[in-house]
Order: sequence, then C-alpha cells, then structure tokens
Amino acid sequence: MGSTLNRETSLARFRDEEFDLAVIGAGINGAAAARDAAMRGLKVALIERGDFASATSSRSSKLIHGGFRYLPQGQFRLVYTALRERERLRRVTAPHLVRPIQFLFPVYRGRGFNRFTMSIGLTLYDLFARTPWAEWHSSLNSARVRETEPALSREGLRGGATYFDAWADDARITFENVLDADLHGAAVANYASVEGFVKTTEKSVEPLKGSTPPTVLKLNYFLVPRPSKEGAAPTFLGSPFLAKGRGSGG
Repeated sequence: MGSTLNRETSLARFRDEEFDLAVIGAGINGAAAARDAAMRGLKVALIERGDFASATSSRSSKLIHGGFRYLPQGQFRLVYTALRERERLRRVTAPHLVRPIQFLFPVYRGRGFNRFTMSIGLTLYDLFARTPWAEWHSSLNSARVRETEPALSREGLRGGATYFDAWADDARITFENVLDADLHGAAVANYASVEGFVKTTEKSVEPLKGSTPPTVLKLNYFLVPRPSKEGAAPTFLGSPFLAKGRGSGG
C-alpha cells in the first residue's frame, strides 16, 4: 500500500473519526513521533499550521552527528546512543538521505585539545560508531594539516585530525517521516491550525465559538478509565479532549 498523503481526505477524517493520539506540529519531532505511534498501531492525527518542516526542521546545521564535544564531559552513553542512531540512519532506515562527511580538526598550542587527547577521543568515537576501517579517523602532523587546508592560520599549529560524521537534507528527512506516518494510517494535514481545546467527558461537544468553516478539526481523546471501587463512579486516568481548529488553503 502506497502513501496517499491526501489533505482533503485527512481533513474529512478529522471531522468524522476519533484518534488515539494527536500530534500538533510536523517538524522532525512531531513527524517522527507520529510515524512511530502509527507504526505501533495507534490511530494518529498529525496537524501542521504551516508547511511540513517549514521552521526549525529545515534550518538546522544539516548534521547527523554523535556529539564529539560531549566526550570530554564524560557523557559516553549520550555519544554512544547518538552514534548508533546515526549509523542506523546511514545504513538501514535512510541511506539514500544520510551521507558521510569528513571533517578536519586542527590542533593549536594552548587552545583546546592536544594531539594525544584528540586521538583518544576520536578512537572512542569510531569504536562507539563501529566505524569501518576506510572511514577511521586519521591523525595529521602540522605539515599535512597545512597541505589539506592551506587557509588555516599556521601560528601555533601542532597538527590535527580528520574524522567522519554524517549530514542530510533535514527537510527531506522530516517529510519522509510524514510520508511514512501516512503510509501507516495516520491522518496528516498541513495548513491546518488547532485553535483550542475543550475538556469533556462526553463524546458530543458543541463547536467552539469562532471556529468557523472551511474546516473544523475534531480530535477526540477517550482515555482508559482507572478501575474504581464497587458502586463508585469511574474516574479517568486523563480527561478526554476535543481539539478544534480551522483548515486553510495551501
């Protein structure tokens, strides 16, 4: 079954169906959360008031990196986890989008790491990522650094290193998460804003004042009731909500 990503169909589903989860905002975090939830079998609505990846998620550094700078802080688990995610994206889930990129890290006298510390850190980095030998870091003397990047300042230059991380088109990665959420049954619409929430324990709620056509988005949260004492009215783990808003053209 292919992705349809039909906005009008999704808006109709918002009006007519109930959902387990509503994700408001289709940047990379929202799109990935919607995809993950849909893949786990939840009924998901993903709503974006602008276009997909139109804000921060299309204006990042484009890097998919492990966080080398966190190694001196002793955050080894963080770096390990980030590198494993990077490699999963590179080699399993998005090899067509995530590409290797090589960096040159110069070392200067009295500034930051020395060459030995740099070598130890990059060795850990490569081990955590299970980097193939062809992409293993290289330690360079000052002459090799100058040859690689002649524009670098030579004063105090002690050497450096090259190593690999990864980069990707951030907007495309976001959009592919949106497509995959749709493929797994999520209702997805851009240019549709949620204007408010009405807390209710009923399945029938009057429209919010000021919520006018062309489209009213209805997202019902009906959560599992908490077991109650015999004869007592049931209580809820969380209250159902009705989110209402307007769709717009675009």
